[in-house]
Amino acid sequence: MTNLTSLTAMAADVVSHSLNLLETLKESIENNKLSDVKDAVEDLLISRINLAVAGERCPEKSAFINALRGLGPEDEGAALSPCPTPPEEMAIYPNPKHPDFRLWDLPPTPAALPFEDDEDTLLYSNVKAIMGGE
Repeated sequence: MTNLTSLTAMAADVVSHSLNLLETLKESIENNKLSDVKDAVEDLLISRINLAVAGERCPEKSAFINALRGLGPEDEGAALSPCPTPPEEMAIYPNPKHPDFRLWDLPPTPAALPFEDDEDTLLYSNVKAIMGGE
């Protein structure tokens, strides 16, 4: 399986899980099953969300990451531009208000798919969604 296929499968799993959770919430509310609503909300609250932004590091990418975290460029912990992390490495940015929501600044995806080695595959396999641009 190519890494693009596995990323698509991961994205489908995340969407499927989210839709199942919403369906459970809807049915539980309609049937007045508050214990099921509580369980679904707890499942949502304990879920760790990893969102990756892949691509070349630039001021716009840092601004995007900061905006998703509710931070301005001067705020403590904001993504810096230029980023102090070497461009071939990933940087992690936890959300100051929601520590289980983490943004990852990833280098551009390799041009050759499938990935050449296991390290590249691991780098991109632990995130729930990847957004990138050219």
